[in-house]
Amino acid sequence: MEMPSVLLMHSHLPISQLSTFDHLVLSSLHVPCAAKELERLTIVHQILSSTPNATQNDKALQSIVSLARRRFKVSMSAVTIVDIECASTMACSEIVPLRLHRNHSICTHAILSDEVTVIPDASKDIRVRHVPHVNCEGGIKFYAGAAIVVEGQKIGALCIIDPVARYTFSQANC
Repeated sequence: MEMPSVLLMHSHLPISQLSTFDHLVLSSLHVPCAAKELERLTIVHQILSSTPNATQNDKALQSIVSLARRRFKVSMSAVTIVDIECASTMACSEIVPLRLHRNHSICTHAILSDEVTVIPDASKDIRVRHVPHVNCEGGIKFYAGAAIVVEGQKIGALCIIDPVARYTFSQANC
């Protein structure tokens, strides 16, 4: 049996052509997906393949997350890339896991929106209240994330996070 190309993608092998079967694989993952998820994943794969040893040492990205953290007075800011299974942290103002399962990444929701995703209190938001980093002591309460767009595809997010809910924050603050 031939392995679906979407599974090959996770193995960092070249993507030839994405099949109809890939749509079934994606739908079985039970994660929110973009309307053009296969095209989005192709761009993500190209980026991750071109930077296989990407770490949090990229000075430009580190400058961006540091600036966002200071500008919005939050405890943390990060740049993530969301692939088929995980959200990879490319830069972060704090020490965090480099990879989170896509179901555990709030950035999964940010890449689905054309606007900044603002979640005033994650513990009360049905989309993300199940996430382990929300349900722990000192966990995420406030989240705002803007999709990063490459070649028309939302590949990840620049986000700001805080353990204190912020009901007065809105897209006008961005």
